[in-house]
Amino acid sequence: FRGILDHANTGNRTYTFPDASDTMVGRATTDSLTNKTLPSFLCTTAAPATPVAQTVYEDSIVKVCVVFDVAGVISDDLNVSSVTDNGAGDWTVNWATAFANTNYAASVTVTDGTAAGARWGNVAGDTAPTTTALRVQSSDHDGILSAPTGTTARIHVIAIGNN
Repeated sequence: FRGILDHANTGNRTYTFPDASDTMVGRATTDSLTNKTLPSFLCTTAAPATPVAQTVYEDSIVKVCVVFDVAGVISDDLNVSSVTDNGAGDWTVNWATAFANTNYAASVTVTDGTAAGARWGNVAGDTAPTTTALRVQSSDHDGILSAPTGTTARIHVIAIGNN
């Protein structure tokens, strides 16, 4: 939450916030609010059909982000408990905190680590996503399932939804 409380004259004003535990941060020595913080800036509900401009909604924040190598070794993550190597170019990413349902959006990118050959990353079409995991696959430019071969090859997964 970000905003300015202002009024046109020098008279005292009382501003009431919906929760008595919410507090604010003062900007200068003339402010009457000092050393106060808001507990959260998130709207805890889903975005309405017409979202409000400059508003962050809980269901629009990245809930999963992971980078791992072809052996399933994680180099960085958010909300991932493990990656299972199912074979060449085939992995299952396991969430640390489950999604509320399987209607989340996921994006997969694969970098080969070399200048030669394109790699394609995708959500496995023959395996439905679950609330606790997502199966992802990598294929070469001919569509053949295979792991990238470069020494710096990485798989990146991002997912957004309710959890």
